Amino acid sequence: MHSPTQRFSDRVDFYVRSRPKYPAALLRFFQSDLGLSPLDAVADIGSGTGFLTEMFVRNGNPTFAVEPNEPMRKAAETHLGDWSNFHSINGTAEATTLGDASVRLVTAAQAFHWFDAGRAASEFRRILQPGGITAIIWNERLNDNSPFMAAYEQLIRRYRREDEPVRSGMFREGGTPVIQQFFGPAGYQQCTFENPQMLDAAGLLDRITSSSYMPLPSDPAYAELVRSATELFDKHQQNHTVRIMHETRVYYGTIGD
Repeated sequence: MHSPTQRFSDRVDFYVRSRPKYPAALLRFFQSDLGLSPLDAVADIGSGTGFLTEMFVRNGNPTFAVEPNEPMRKAAETHLGDWSNFHSINGTAEATTLGDASVRLVTAAQAFHWFDAGRAASEFRRILQPGGITAIIWNERLNDNSPFMAAYEQLIRRYRREDEPVRSGMFREGGTPVIQQFFGPAGYQQCTFENPQMLDAAGLLDRITSSSYMPLPSDPAYAELVRSATELFDKHQQNHTVRIMHETRVYYGTIGD
């Protein structure tokens, strides 16, 4: 089993090609509801290959992408390195290396479930300016949304490696004690945005393989996975694509003591 910081090292290419990004409505939410201006510094923690980071960089924000996994961090640097407001940081949620009160917004997209929540909360309080906001974000698959999505979930359950935990779906509409404890007495708010993803046959296979608990091409089970994924695609495709439905969930607030 990989450690959390090394979990996606051998899946970066699959990840970059096939993982869903974030809807434009998310940036509008940060601007209109949370008052984010292009002058505000942002720390994107567990920034991976830079999907969410890019949104803030293109908005003009000084953006600190904190990522401990070197292959994923290098992918972000290749993609965003020409932007002067992009800053790549080799750090973790528990030890970002950023200065005290240095950012107005801290985000964690698809990453919070790998953090030590208590230590991360302390670190975020340290680097946030007074009144600063933390936003925890996930793209959640809507597995009951369509016959294709139900069949997709069945395929995942059939082939996932039992020695790798599946954590991405551990937070649902009502939150969890972990999130409640993380934000503390002030609590948190949440909102959701539709985020569909259209994939061709190659994209669907990449999307499946990008998950840390699925077989890689070096795994003996991979050839059978390819056959099953091809059958799934052929059965459900329309105009040579399938539609994976996501809901982008945002949990946000200030972090209390």
